[in-house]
Amino acid sequence: MQGKDGFLPETRTVINLESFIPDDHFLRKVDRVLDLSFVRELTAPCYVAGRGRPCRRILARGPIASWQRYLDGHR
Repeated sequence: MQGKDGFLPETRTVINLESFIPDDHFLRKVDRVLDLSFVRELTAPCYVAGRGRPCRRILARGPIASWQRYLDGHR
């Protein structure tokens, strides 16, 4: 390759996902009043011990995230 490439694209960009969600969004209101910490205990039997991998695809992002997606789809 001859010469130098003058264009160096940014390979990583830091963004704050919270800034994309409005303060009055429905799930922000739910998060303030609903404590989902009990979900981890209830779903513990669904996880393979010692491997850190869920046994069900729906729990792939964690039990609390799954419930949050469920609530978002049924509002």
